[in-house]
Amino acid sequence: MQKVTPSLASRLGVAGFAAALALGAAGCTLVDSGVSDVPGAERPFPNLATVPDRPTGFETPAQRQASQDQLAFDRAAAAPLGSTPAATAEAPQPAAAVATPAEPLPPSGLDERDIAGGGWLNEELPQKPSRALAGLVFFDNGSSRLKPKARDVLRAVAALQREHGGVLRLVGHASSTLSSALEPAEGAEINRRVAQLRAASTAAELRRLGLAPDQIQVGAEGAQAPAFDEATPLGEAGNRRVEIYLEL
Repeated sequence: MQKVTPSLASRLGVAGFAAALALGAAGCTLVDSGVSDVPGAERPFPNLATVPDRPTGFETPAQRQASQDQLAFDRAAAAPLGSTPAATAEAPQPAAAVATPAEPLPPSGLDERDIAGGGWLNEELPQKPSRALAGLVFFDNGSSRLKPKARDVLRAVAALQREHGGVLRLVGHASSTLSSALEPAEGAEINRRVAQLRAASTAAELRRLGLAPDQIQVGAEGAQAPAFDEATPLGEAGNRRVEIYLEL
């Protein structure tokens, strides 16, 4: 009978398998992922486009505000240029065009306390307020988070819609602060996203207050339609807004 000699590869494979079994029995392993020294490697990797909602590790209010502004900028810049935030099942209807306000912006009854507080309600609406400016909601720099006074304004606006019917048209705006260091096209896109997030946040609160998605229309102007001169901090803050129109 002819003697068959195993190949070198076969002998190495058997030897390696036997060594692995021996090490396994001893509670050891030779498997090295190569990331054992990377912090957080024991946890699943997060979505790289996810940005925290709130800053962490700040020491002073100024550092916190700077970090919050940067996080808002990062959230707006996370998606590829030209994309829009994912729609929800109850997404409001998109606005076909920006409505013309019943009076020029800024309205005569608006003051700095309204801007700082987060909202202004038009208490002098006409008898038939079609296409009338019902209210304004203001936001911190780079933020789409509603302030307490903004929620009060939206409750009143929701009651107004239930009384008169019609559609609430929301138009989001941004100041030029976030995009001042960017190329014009990229800055315009970032501002549009921030404005869109503000309008979407306002729409979500109105839906929570009982309005149906087809009673709300959402649009965004970015920083293309400032109502205030941004030479002052108050003027810049006034441009971080959502305009709310009632259309019958």
